[in-house]
Amino acid sequence: LQGAGLASGPGMALMVALGAWSADQMWFLLSRHAPDRGVVQRLRAKAAASRAAGFVDRHRMVLALTYRFVPGLRIAGPVLLAQTGLRWPVFLAINTGVVAVWASLFTAIGYHFGLATEHVLGRLHPHHWTGLLVAVAVAGVAGHLILRRRSVQKPPDQA
Repeated sequence: LQGAGLASGPGMALMVALGAWSADQMWFLLSRHAPDRGVVQRLRAKAAASRAAGFVDRHRMVLALTYRFVPGLRIAGPVLLAQTGLRWPVFLAINTGVVAVWASLFTAIGYHFGLATEHVLGRLHPHHWTGLLVAVAVAGVAGHLILRRRSVQKPPDQA
């Protein structure tokens, strides 16, 4: 959107930040106030059983400042933090600052990566686009089948 001139850099960063901030607040508050319901219960059980649970108990402020930058912790981070004694106003303040930095950084990286990708892919002949799309589709289906096969092969106690 930014590269096409449909949104400004700060506008994109603001949209990204609002979406991320809202999701973080939702997961934190749901985990704190509705811990035994549906998806939150499953996330809390996985998070409590993870290796990160002990680290969170000892270093909750470090996690509050860094979880957004660690792949795989974007949803688990607020869920884990809600299980600690971290108060919501503290989480709100820290999360607001961290999300602003994260959104600005990733919007800038995305903009420049997008320009580079457009420069490279913009030279492709139309029949190369077809091959690229077919390759991506085949890789996606293969990945799905592999993951599905692995989940079927696991014993019930590890699922």
